[in-house]
This record gives sequence, structure tokens and C-alpha cells, in this order.
Amino acid sequence: MKLNIKTEHLFIVLIAIIIPVFLALIAISLSLGRKGTDVTPVPLTSPTSVPGVVVPTVPKNVPPEKILNIIRVAPPQSPNITYSYIQPIELTFNNEVKAADVQYSVVPSTELEVKNGAYANKIVISPLTKWIDGKTTITITQAIAADGSRLYVPFVYQINTVTPTNPVYEDEDY
Repeated sequence: MKLNIKTEHLFIVLIAIIIPVFLALIAISLSLGRKGTDVTPVPLTSPTSVPGVVVPTVPKNVPPEKILNIIRVAPPQSPNITYSYIQPIELTFNNEVKAADVQYSVVPSTELEVKNGAYANKIVISPLTKWIDGKTTITITQAIAADGSRLYVPFVYQINTVTPTNPVYEDEDY
């Protein structure tokens, strides 16, 4: 008994069944190999390590829902990554915060614009002109949420920035 299979039928089977299954297997294998990243911000420096500086701590009688925390920072902090000299910083809190209720300090001194983000629990910090080349330290010293919860321990964030330079042209005939 001879099978009469046309080339067109094999092509249709290949397109309709085998290729989608193959692509699905690749997608599944890629998603299984991807490691999750921790988005919880970790300050690069601890304000309690500075001699002679008294840092407030969370009082023991404060319920956890009355403690305001920064739960995410974008871009992530890293001493090994250099960002653009105009890079904005987005802080995500665990509760609704108004930019006017956030107190901060910046070293070296830089004029900042602090505004509410796309969501009520986000604020965006950006330089009015540019970050000074090198390391800039931003310390959120105090913040009060809409429900009265507070940031009790300062949050320290460092960003490394650089101003791009013009390339050196070897040939002036461009």
C-alpha cells in the first residue's frame, strides 16, 4: 500500500503544527532559565555607620502599617554602573506619598525637581540642569504618607553619572 502524500500537505502540517510546538518549547525553556531579580532597594551606605550621627529608629510601639518604606528604586543602585547626567530617579513607596511631603539632602549640592510620579506611591527626583559627574548621594531624610505613616530611618541612594564627551574626529571632511 503506497501513501499518496502531496508536498503541499506536508508543508501545511509543518507550518500549522510542528513550528508552533517548537517555538512554544523554546519560550518555555527560556522562561525557566531566567532568574528573578530582587527589586528591594538596599542602601549602599548605612547612615548608622557615620560616627557622631544619631539616626532615628522605628519606635517599638509603632504598628507596621504606620511605617513608610521605599520598596523600589529605579534605576537600581550599583557602584559599577554609570548613568546619564540627566537620569531621573523614581522612588516607589509602600503607600501614597506627595512630593511636597518628602525631605531630602543631596551631596554634592544639586538643584532638584521632586515631583509625583505616574502613581500615587511614586515620586521622581531629577536634576534641574544635570548631575555633577561622579558619585551623587541622595538621602531621603523624612517622608509622610497620606495616611500618616512615616519614614523613620533615612534612605541613602547613590548614583554614578557622567557627561558624554564629543568624539574625536580624525577626518574633518564629513
